[in-house]
Amino acid sequence: MKNFLKKLLLWVAIIIIITITFILFWKIILPKIGGLFGNTDYQAVFLSNDQVYFGRLSKMNSNFVYLKDVFYIQTNPQGGNPVLVELGTTETYGPQNHLWINRQNVRMVQDLKPDSQVIKAIKDYRASK
Repeated sequence: MKNFLKKLLLWVAIIIIITITFILFWKIILPKIGGLFGNTDYQAVFLSNDQVYFGRLSKMNSNFVYLKDVFYIQTNPQGGNPVLVELGTTETYGPQNHLWINRQNVRMVQDLKPDSQVIKAIKDYRASK
């Protein structure tokens, strides 16, 4: 009986150590090393329907990608220059400025360079507000 109790306590201790290690890694270490994305603030998210959204990817799981501070490019039907639009500013249904995107619809995610034209347009837009 003592042997069984010792083995049981050993297994419980091992499970506790593994659980604590997992929690420390998930909550403390992973955020400090940059999580899932690169060191840039904005990403371009390319969808299977050829739509592209620009924003800050902050969460990703097996089903969804969460994008906040979202922008997209709107083309002018009269042939003018395309315009960068902040989500939630022109749509009549009034969406909030974040998206939960079904991960099955995501073709690709790219980090944007700090000197990209999209980042410059976002900074100009923020400065004019």
